[in-house]
Amino acid sequence: QAEDGIRDVERSRGLGDVYKRQEFTHTIHLNDGTDKYFQINSRLIWDPQKKYPLGSEGIIHDITTIHILQEKLANSEKKYRNIIENVRDAVIVVGLDGKFKFISPQLSQILGGIEIGSDLQSIVPLIHKDDINHLFKSFQEAAQAGTVLYNEGIEFRALHRDGHYIWLGASTKNYFDENGKLAGFITTLRDITRRKQIEVALQQNETALRERIKELRCLYEISRLFETSNISLDALFYGILKQIPPAWQFSDKVCARIKYGEREYKTSNFKETSWKLSVSLEVRKQDITIEVFYIEDLPFFIEEINLLKEIGLRLKHHLEQKIAKEELKRFKTISDNANYGMAISDLQGNLIYINDYFAKVHGYTPDELIGKNLAIFHNEEQMEHVLELNRKLLEVGCYNATEVWHKHKNGSIFPMLMNGIKIATENGEPLYMAATAIDISEQKKAEQKLRESEEKYRLIAQNANDLIAILDEKMTYEFVNNAYLKILGYSSAELIGKPAIMIVHPDDQKSAIKHLLNGFRKGEAQMQLRVKRKDGKYVWIEVVGRIFSDNNGKKKGLIIGRNITKRRELLEKIQKRNEELKELDHLKDDLFADISHELRTPPVSYTHLTLPTN
Repeated sequence: QAEDGIRDVERSRGLGDVYKRQEFTHTIHLNDGTDKYFQINSRLIWDPQKKYPLGSEGIIHDITTIHILQEKLANSEKKYRNIIENVRDAVIVVGLDGKFKFISPQLSQILGGIEIGSDLQSIVPLIHKDDINHLFKSFQEAAQAGTVLYNEGIEFRALHRDGHYIWLGASTKNYFDENGKLAGFITTLRDITRRKQIEVALQQNETALRERIKELRCLYEISRLFETSNISLDALFYGILKQIPPAWQFSDKVCARIKYGEREYKTSNFKETSWKLSVSLEVRKQDITIEVFYIEDLPFFIEEINLLKEIGLRLKHHLEQKIAKEELKRFKTISDNANYGMAISDLQGNLIYINDYFAKVHGYTPDELIGKNLAIFHNEEQMEHVLELNRKLLEVGCYNATEVWHKHKNGSIFPMLMNGIKIATENGEPLYMAATAIDISEQKKAEQKLRESEEKYRLIAQNANDLIAILDEKMTYEFVNNAYLKILGYSSAELIGKPAIMIVHPDDQKSAIKHLLNGFRKGEAQMQLRVKRKDGKYVWIEVVGRIFSDNNGKKKGLIIGRNITKRRELLEKIQKRNEELKELDHLKDDLFADISHELRTPPVSYTHLTLPTN
């Protein structure tokens, strides 16, 4: 360092600066191993003509303590600079003149690489216009403070290089010089954009949560109305209207109305406006409309639209349930007292309802059967038919007037006539199976007796000597007995389904049709007519007819005829003989007249008179 100083002096001499003072710092190593630091301030001594240096003079200072402090300060500055330059936050130091004393590189990084000027004015254009006053107000507060002031929680928006604004959080501290005068401000800046986004999201969520709580409270209170037993329809609708306004965001600006058929229900502050939200529904062909109005121009939110729809759906469901319960109550009253059986089961055949008739006809009480499977009513053989019917029921939707055999509690079996129907949702999804049934044991016995009776009378009819036939309303043959076929010579196939008039003599057809039509109107008819045999000859038949109804209620004609051909021939002979006898009577009268005349006149000869031999 001394040699460098001498060369420096020589250079100065060449420059004419013969009085230049030199300052050197020397390190001296002591025997104890420590170092001492000295500062030497010296200058050269020149001859009078200032041409030659004669020596040097100077002052030596022990600066060991100062040197150590300076090294510590340098190391401290380096350390804190490294800390400042490596933390996420940006640090700026501003003097009272507005000039930057220090700016950490993080500020430029936070702003996307924007270059920062030398004073506060250079960053004003980067600050959002709505935040400038607030930011500089905090600096004024720090400047006016007589002591050190920490101003934390300052938040403002700054322009990022890509054109959007980011949020910065600032903590400002004023600092003073060694004389206690305010020297400037130290500000720490942090990018809090993500935090602000989270705060906004949380605030929105809190707002949304509050609104959802209001909506849930509304639905809860409406549900309580639904659960209130024996609540009238008017009380229900007014109760719903009371819960609607508090659930809307601008509740003090809301009014509502419910239309149900021709009736209307309104809130006390109701005013119909153009700012309307409504939902319409139909319950058992009855229209219901729920309307919500804002009394001034305010927006409806999607959540409010969904809430109104939910209220509508719940009201529809409640009214349908209420009506269904009332109908079920009426149905149960009727069913429990019905003279036929009724039962409802789930899709697995487990009974959920059964009336007294159905239970008693099987030897049980209803309580004994609820929850039991319908297999309790059938033996194994009968169940095959029952399972097939249930499959048909679920596929087709019903079965009608089907004879099903059942098993009594005592093991006996008996027939029931059943109808089945599938109970399904509006979408057609099956829910339950329902059936009605009536014990037809007595009917079956009656049918058996009827069959036996029919068979007996059929045998009688088939073996009767009279002609017996049954005609339908079109006067075609449905039945003819053996005598009918034997006398007329036809086969059954030649007559069944053919018009009865086809074998009637043409001269008798008009009269026969007239008598048959009158018979169908009055209930009976009687006539004599000629009927053509298969061989072409006609026979006389005396017919008596009566009208009856079959099992289906259709009118039929029962025709009973007797072959009177021989009787007709005999009557014709008798009639002919009677006519001959009448002629004899006339001859007799003439004879007696002649005799009487002759007796009153002179005698004459009667030898010429010849009487008929018969």
